[in-house]
Amino acid sequence: MSLVKAAKEQIMNNNWVAVFPLIMLYQNLNKIKCSLISEDQLDFEAPPLAPISKLISVITTCVKETLDQFKCFVEDDAVKTSNVASDGTVHQLTSNVMSICGQLLAYEETVGTLLKGVQHQGTRKLPQSNIHRQMATYINGILKALEKNLESKSKVYDNKCLSALFLMNNYNYIRNNLKESEILTLLQDNHHDGVDLDARYIDWIHKQMEVYRLWYQPMIDVMAESNSGTVFRESDKLKDSQKDAIKSKFKVFNTTLEEQLRIQQKWAIPDPQFREWVREGNIEAIIFRYEDMCKRYEKVNFSSNNKKYIIYSTEDVEKTLTMFFDQKF
Repeated sequence: MSLVKAAKEQIMNNNWVAVFPLIMLYQNLNKIKCSLISEDQLDFEAPPLAPISKLISVITTCVKETLDQFKCFVEDDAVKTSNVASDGTVHQLTSNVMSICGQLLAYEETVGTLLKGVQHQGTRKLPQSNIHRQMATYINGILKALEKNLESKSKVYDNKCLSALFLMNNYNYIRNNLKESEILTLLQDNHHDGVDLDARYIDWIHKQMEVYRLWYQPMIDVMAESNSGTVFRESDKLKDSQKDAIKSKFKVFNTTLEEQLRIQQKWAIPDPQFREWVREGNIEAIIFRYEDMCKRYEKVNFSSNNKKYIIYSTEDVEKTLTMFFDQKF
């Protein structure tokens, strides 16, 4: 009983991993009980088994309550928005939840039985399909609570692009974790929500990517105007308004690039592959347009010193974009 009491105290402090020693103890006690029944031909309710049965009952209640409390915790933690990282990285809650779900799956038969609200009766067990459904339903509920929680936490960020990055980081972490464990297979096999779960997270990531990409929209706008407007020859004499318009385009581009480098160097994407994917998306969206804009105006006499405005080569811009999400620079 002292182990149960100690576990309860830890769980009250949100130390949810304290439930696993109880699950292991539950398994061991059931093995002992089944062994005694088999060897001594005792009835399941025989008096000699009463102390074991009582402890099993206490553990069953404690574990079931803990699993319910954990789900409530994931839902209620959404109000604690002050604990989001300033760099938009994966939230600690996300990593904790996925770790616990993975550990629960390692004890699927026992946890599924406990979630069903029954105890082992001798050698009789729940059908495996029933256990799978119980586990899938529980973990699916946890994931939905986590998704709702993250959505609430994302609203803390004043910068919409950083808010989107935060969600992308967390969705990517969940997706990778599901794929690496057997959770994805469990949920897909039990057809929860009738959707491809992996495809759902990919879709969410892409939707948030569209929001994140708003950071470079001012650059895209001036480059689009430049690459579809009047083509000037080197010998053309431009009006002052035309010169000012060209200067303004490069000023907008340069200012946006420099400002975003200062801002996004402080942001984080912990997954190296995902970080590279986001960087490549930025480069692909900007480099070729910028190269075209430079070619269009580099030999046009819009200033006594064009290099005052065409500050960056395409190589410089690409190098700058690769410095995003890297605080060492």
